[in-house]
Amino acid sequence: DALGQVVLGGALLFLDLQGLYSLGALDARIARECFGPSEQELLRQRVRELAASRAAVVQAVDAERRRIERDLHDGI
Repeated sequence: DALGQVVLGGALLFLDLQGLYSLGALDARIARECFGPSEQELLRQRVRELAASRAAVVQAVDAERRRIERDLHDGI
């Protein structure tokens, strides 16, 4: 009888911990949905990052092209 109660208590403790974990995960998800940036804002931010990255690459390629032109002009 005591062994059955221990097993039942262990099972209930396990289920309780799983329930608490699930509630915590659900709470975090709801908080992100309510208070986090929207999907559109995340996309806008990504577009800004990509535009800045593209501009930096274009600038670097242009500087390299000018360096090569200068070296060719100087006969190096």
